[in-house]
Amino acid sequence: MSYPRNSGERQWTTGLCFAPSSTTVKSWGGFNKILKDQLQQLQQEVLGIEMRWRMQLNLPPFATVSPKAVMDQMQAEIRQLKREVAVIKQDLHTFQDIELLKGWLKSYKIPKKHEMDDLFGGGSFPFGY
Repeated sequence: MSYPRNSGERQWTTGLCFAPSSTTVKSWGGFNKILKDQLQQLQQEVLGIEMRWRMQLNLPPFATVSPKAVMDQMQAEIRQLKREVAVIKQDLHTFQDIELLKGWLKSYKIPKKHEMDDLFGGGSFPFGY
């Protein structure tokens, strides 16, 4: 913002000029209301963006979303994915030997149904599958 050229005029870098008068001072109340409304809209937009980030990163709804928190969460997810990839690679290596695959299939036990599955839609599959 630039400084006033004289005591009767204010000029901002936007090129708007205001000469203080009783009418102008009264209309600032309306101007302030518009600015408050715009601020509220922007705050709502920021909250929406933060909520989407929280959901994407599996963060609790009111967790602090900061660049550090986002990077920490992403690093944790990258580490988990690398562990999962290592397990899959090991499985692929193991299953290339047909005898090892047969042995694994014979020893594999189908996990028992958890009693909470019915509460979360994990009950019976359609068409008897």
